[in-house]
Amino acid sequence: MLRGSKGIELYNIDALEAVVDEHMGERQAEAVKAQKIVAERLRLCRNAFKYLSFQPLMALLSGRCERIRRERSSA
Repeated sequence: MLRGSKGIELYNIDALEAVVDEHMGERQAEAVKAQKIVAERLRLCRNAFKYLSFQPLMALLSGRCERIRRERSSA
């Protein structure tokens, strides 16, 4: 009944397993690419957080330097 129907294909279990196996390799390759992307983004985020942790110190030092500069320029 289905065998002659237009747009319908019949597969046996072995054929389906072969398709699954074929696509498994593609998925694994894409997973490796995704892991590299995540690792790079994580590295960038860590670098950004390192910068942010130094920002208050840099602002404090900049303010002190500016105060010293004003004191010396007015003297």
